[in-house]
Amino acid sequence: MIKKLSILVLTISLFTSCVSKQIYTDLEDKYANLKKENRSLTDEVEGLSKEKTSIFNDLNKLESAYESAVSERDKLQGDYAAAKTNLETLKASYKALEENSSDLLLKILKKTESF
Repeated sequence: MIKKLSILVLTISLFTSCVSKQIYTDLEDKYANLKKENRSLTDEVEGLSKEKTSIFNDLNKLESAYESAVSERDKLQGDYAAAKTNLETLKASYKALEENSSDLLLKILKKTESF
């Protein structure tokens, strides 16, 4: 009985564990193709990773340049506002001086006419 059972188990294990040569070859080919595809995708991921790093570096440079330009613009706007205020003050001073000058000239003319 044990002998029959042993033979039965051995027979079942041999038949279930064997794979046909064609299936094995197909699976080997699929495995080789998948390995190639994996290598190709890994190389592509590395390339894209390098490109991403380069793009982020460019982005950081551009952000820095943008911040610098904004800072310079703000400074120039402040300078412009100060210069505009100074111009308005000078215009007002010039107008006041012109009026005073005209008044003085009129006074001088009146004095000279009275002589």
